[in-house]
Amino acid sequence: MKNSLILHSLPEQVLADFNWKPAPKVKRKRPFTVAIRLSVIEKNLIEERRGSLSVADFMRASAIGQNVTHREMVRRVIPPRVDVELKRQVAYLGNNLNQLTKIAHEYHQAGNLNVVSLASELAYIRYQLDSLIHHYTAPKSDVEINETDKIDEGFAQ
Repeated sequence: MKNSLILHSLPEQVLADFNWKPAPKVKRKRPFTVAIRLSVIEKNLIEERRGSLSVADFMRASAIGQNVTHREMVRRVIPPRVDVELKRQVAYLGNNLNQLTKIAHEYHQAGNLNVVSLASELAYIRYQLDSLIHHYTAPKSDVEINETDKIDEGFAQ
C-alpha cells in the first residue's frame, strides 16, 4: 500500500522507468446520480410498492413510465400458507418410511428380510398418504370440517 502512495507522487519520468501505469477508470453503465428527498409517508409508500425490486430499479422504472406494479407482481413470489397439521402428518409418514427403510436394510444385510411384511408396511404408509392427499384436495363439501376428525385413528399414535 505504501508503495502505491509513493508511486502516485513520483514524477512522470520516474514512473516511466518503472513501467507503471495508473489503473484505467471504470466506465459505468449509468454514470449519473440523482438524489431526492422524501417524506416518511413517501418513503414507506415506495418501500411498500417496490416489492422485490431495489429502490433504484423501482424509481428508474417509475420515472420512465414502466408498469412497475406488474413487474413487482411477476418478480415477487408469495409463499403459500402451510397447514401445520398437514406438515406434522407428512413428517410422521416420512419418519415411518425412514425407519422402515433402515430396518429393511438391516434385515437384508442379515439375510432374513421378510418381503411380504415389508410390502404390507409400505402399502399401509401409501394408504395413509393417499388418505392425506384425498383429505386435503377434496372439495370442502366432501370433507367434514371437524377438529377431532382423524384420517386414521391409529395414524397419529
